[in-house]
Amino acid sequence: MKKVHLRPDEDLTEFHSYCLGWSAMARSRLTATSASWLQAILLRQPPE
Repeated sequence: MKKVHLRPDEDLTEFHSYCLGWSAMARSRLTATSASWLQAILLRQPPE
C-alpha cells in the first residue's frame, strides 16, 4: 500500500476520520447484533 505523503498532519486527520467512521459502523452493527441476540434469548425463555 503505497501512499504519497503530503503532510503528516493531513495524513493523520484522514486516518482519524476513517477510524471514527469505522468504529461508528462497528458499534451500530454490534448493537443491532446484541439486541437481536438478546431478544432471541428472552423469547426462548419458557413462560412462568
